[in-house]
Amino acid sequence: MGFMEYKNLASTDVCIRPMKLWADLTRLHSPFIGPWIFVGDFNAVLGDHEKRGKRLPPKLSCEDFLLWTNANQLTHLTTIGVHFTWANGRAGNEFVVLRLDLAIWIVLLSLGTYVTDGITA
Repeated sequence: MGFMEYKNLASTDVCIRPMKLWADLTRLHSPFIGPWIFVGDFNAVLGDHEKRGKRLPPKLSCEDFLLWTNANQLTHLTTIGVHFTWANGRAGNEFVVLRLDLAIWIVLLSLGTYVTDGITA
């Protein structure tokens, strides 16, 4: 089993960057047969349930993330314990938390439990 680190720093446009990431990850895994797992900060949420704070997450961004995971037959591993993995460090009405760090996999076999930094999925 090999590991690959991917950093998508090609674009500073917040709308283009996630779409490029989804395309790059699809291209990386498409020639391989077998289980795949993507772990990291996707800087995207699936919906309101993954954010608390001032504004709702952008609907289009949530839909794009869900469409990408569905198109690639990926499953989001359930988090046990700490649900939100990022906070903006502000207080009161300005406080925002998000679930950005995720483990997403293609389920072909039962691979067990994913554990990192207090996050079990």
